[in-house]
Amino acid sequence: MVMVAFLMAACVPTTYRFEGRPYDSRADAEMAAKIELADMLAQTSALADPVAGSVRIVIPSKSALLQRVVRRGTSEGRNYVATVLASGVRVRADAIVKRNVFARAVIEETEYPDHAEVPAQGSVVYLYIAADAGTSAWYYWRAGGTRHAINYDRGLRGVDRLQSFVEGVEALARQETAK
Repeated sequence: MVMVAFLMAACVPTTYRFEGRPYDSRADAEMAAKIELADMLAQTSALADPVAGSVRIVIPSKSALLQRVVRRGTSEGRNYVATVLASGVRVRADAIVKRNVFARAVIEETEYPDHAEVPAQGSVVYLYIAADAGTSAWYYWRAGGTRHAINYDRGLRGVDRLQSFVEGVEALARQETAK
């Protein structure tokens, strides 16, 4: 009887979730995430003029997220979560570029999401993830300035959270540029 229950449990299809909604297939869940993230990015408005010079935006790769953040679950489940997380992180970087906070922006992925080096010139925005996955935060650091955690409302969801994040980057760029 126990063996039959075990075998029947193994036949239950995996349910994928995105934003609390269940999906029967990974492809459907990933498509929902892609549509939601594209919509969020589309709602990001551009400034008429940049407020700062150049920025290097450093984001963790999917494999870095798998190593440092997504540590529980099946291989397939972990891979799905890392895929959606990586897409969400990329949208934040793309939103900074679209907002036109900086005159020049370069996005780069890294396998090592540690604290970025202070730039010789310009600024760096990066997502730091501790090796033990106990801590993560977005930071802004301008050459000759100090490193600042990006302040945004983590209680918001969706486009409101993305907007709060981009406004946090913009506020730091304005503050550092005014010095």
